[in-house]
Amino acid sequence: MSESVDRSTHDAAEYARQCELLRDTYKEIRVLCPRGHFIAHVAVYFDSGMNGLWIHPRGRGGEYGPHFNAPGVHGLDLEMRAVPNTLRIRARCTKKKCRYNGAFNFHVLALRLAQAATSRHAEYRVTG
Repeated sequence: MSESVDRSTHDAAEYARQCELLRDTYKEIRVLCPRGHFIAHVAVYFDSGMNGLWIHPRGRGGEYGPHFNAPGVHGLDLEMRAVPNTLRIRARCTKKKCRYNGAFNFHVLALRLAQAATSRHAEYRVTG
């Protein structure tokens, strides 16, 4: 399991289970804002190099680009925080009239998306 996973924020056993489920495959899931508007299509997979769950948004052309924050990627941005080894995801609604903008711990969001994707849900609505 990744050293940067904050074990106090989620169940480490469930994280390990999701890593096993996604070891040789990936799942796609639509991420929605609390109102149900589209944020991004996301691939959830186990990255052996990072030794943990990883998520990657799909660009407007339907491809998974080389960079998380690449131009054309929908409403997810990756942020590195000053706290050692803390990755954050900034999620924003792509609907112009919706002002949703939220931040999440990367590994916690990856776990939640993996749980939804592996339990046959095609969508995940973020909260907060």
